Amino acid sequence: MQLAEIGVVREGGLFADGTGTRVRDALVTTKAGDLYLSWAFIVDGKVIADDRELKLRGLWNALAERRNAGGLVLVVARVSAETTLEQARSRYGDLAAGALGRAAGLLTPRSQV
Repeated sequence: MQLAEIGVVREGGLFADGTGTRVRDALVTTKAGDLYLSWAFIVDGKVIADDRELKLRGLWNALAERRNAGGLVLVVARVSAETTLEQARSRYGDLAAGALGRAAGLLTPRSQV
């Protein structure tokens, strides 16, 4: 995701939520204000935040199974300019984890459908 096209990235990183699921997140300053973004991809029911793993799974699915079932879950929240990344994670981490868990349940491998 090219966050620089949206605005100026103040802080960003990769973290594990309370369930151990890894997600990416960032604080971004845009023309409309400051935002907290948290996102991960879901492929075959698995939450993936690592770009390399995402590309490899997509390639494998395209070649071996002739399909590529997946999706992006993005949580966006407006924050103040003083909000730190840790504060935003603390405030919105449960929301992101819940959204990822529900979406992962919807995007299951074909063999489990």
